[in-house]
Amino acid sequence: MFGDVVSVSHPAATFTRMKVNAPELARARPGQFLTVRCGSGVMPLLRRPLGVFSTDEGRGEIEMLFKTVGEGTRWLAERRPGDRVDLLGPIGAPFEPPTPPGRAVLVAGGVGVATMYPLAKALLEAGWSVGVLLGAATSAELLCRDELTQMGATVEAATEDGSAGTRGLVTDLLPSRLPGADIVFACGPWGMMATVAEMTSKAGVPCQVSLEQRMACGTGACMGCVVPIRGETGVDYKRVCREGPVFPAETVAWEDVE
Repeated sequence: MFGDVVSVSHPAATFTRMKVNAPELARARPGQFLTVRCGSGVMPLLRRPLGVFSTDEGRGEIEMLFKTVGEGTRWLAERRPGDRVDLLGPIGAPFEPPTPPGRAVLVAGGVGVATMYPLAKALLEAGWSVGVLLGAATSAELLCRDELTQMGATVEAATEDGSAGTRGLVTDLLPSRLPGADIVFACGPWGMMATVAEMTSKAGVPCQVSLEQRMACGTGACMGCVVPIRGETGVDYKRVCREGPVFPAETVAWEDVE
């Protein structure tokens, strides 16, 4: 489907927030994503998978938060209000919080906050106590901290250069949050999520992760986004775009990820 760009802002030098009128996508649940055609010609050939940052079903609008990392996202970041973009979604398996509400810890590394933000909002609205751990390289890339705090989440931050919050990695903040936690959710670099998976497993706390993977079709046909997932009969390969992107952390064969 096509959506009309409503607004564009740049919260940091390489990041873009874009709101699009797309009523069919406004029903997306936290953890689901969409794919975007990033270009007006043949290239770039492949659509880009992007998380759904926020939705407004009443207005029929969705918002994306993404980082410019190449030709496709650079083209998308240059769109302006009134421009039309080609979108496909919502795609994938969403997060599945247990019931009844309890205490949740959300770990967001870098642009992973784009996936954790709508989940934090949904959990808070459902009566959960939510703590969010934000990690970034520098304070300039530390996004949504004030918004999450105003929403009612307890927020801690870590930056690799020490320019905001604790100096170090976001996973350094997790051990003190695990006692009393009912579940952990995570999205970010693979190494970060593997560490979160190891920590939560040792602590006996359930964890769901949202995996990011390069995709070709985004519809489950090409098998280009498979990841190793443990099952009853051993390790099998599951599609991030269909069986994922959300998986129980303990089922991911992190040691087999290339």
